[in-house]
Amino acid sequence: MRKTFFFLVLGLFLFPQFSKEQSLGLPGDNLDLAKVLTVFQNSPTIEDFESNLNADSTLNYLDLNNDGFVDYIHVFDTLIGSVMNLSLWVDIDTNTTQNVAYIRVEKVDGQVSIQVIGDEALYGKDYIIEPGKPNPSTMNKNSTDPIAFLIHTDLGDMKGILYNQTPNHRDNFVKLVKSGFYDGTLFHRVIMGFMIQGGDPTSKTAKPGQRLGGGDLGYTIPAEFNPAIQHKRGALAAARTGDNVNPSKASSASQFYIVQPDKGTHFLDMNYTVFGEITDGFDVIDKIASAPKDASDRPIDDIKMTIQIID
Repeated sequence: MRKTFFFLVLGLFLFPQFSKEQSLGLPGDNLDLAKVLTVFQNSPTIEDFESNLNADSTLNYLDLNNDGFVDYIHVFDTLIGSVMNLSLWVDIDTNTTQNVAYIRVEKVDGQVSIQVIGDEALYGKDYIIEPGKPNPSTMNKNSTDPIAFLIHTDLGDMKGILYNQTPNHRDNFVKLVKSGFYDGTLFHRVIMGFMIQGGDPTSKTAKPGQRLGGGDLGYTIPAEFNPAIQHKRGALAAARTGDNVNPSKASSASQFYIVQPDKGTHFLDMNYTVFGEITDGFDVIDKIASAPKDASDRPIDDIKMTIQIID
């Protein structure tokens, strides 16, 4: 099934490219460990856990063997005294496996503790999910402070913040940024007086002149509308498919746009989720928006980006 992310206004649309089953080439954050914990807690047996883990299409986008399909996650359990350890792993080839996460369950004095631990090679050191505790991918020094990010391009840098009022979009963006997903992707559609758009996974390997905009990650983010959050200049918002196929107005998992004009684009308010804003580098937005482009609004010279979270 092909998907196209677009705006109904001003002809701003994204072109279909490929099917959902695709190689994403991302590290461990393509497996949502918070959702793994929930599935584990709701599974009565280890066999049910493995089955449910692979049946849930919203938590696993691993393709560590690069075969173009989502990896099957195997579960192996061992019991040592009062501690049960479960290893989650995938097949790389017929002779090689890769651990992706571990679950440690311990019962002490009638109390059960559960930890989901991301494999260090994929998630980094001490990436641990526990019931009732913050997800380490979105932890900030002060949980009330907005998370800051930086977008780097050859035309300059843009700094911004993510809104706590849109937690699902915020957390998804942080996950993708920390996994390195956006690094090497393009601003593939630019319109002076409207917006600049990026985040298509297929743009990393796109040939010159290739139409872009149809790439997705196989999942969407539910809309998080807030009448107080509007499409002002510098607003960071999520692209999505049209209302005819997406009446709930759910957002693309990866594609975003940044509003360019001083007056904003308020006709998009409450139709596309705004989840952050640019706070510095507005001249860079203008430079990107005014870049020479082809008939599909793709810049003639590629404008690549890297994004990082600022501590």
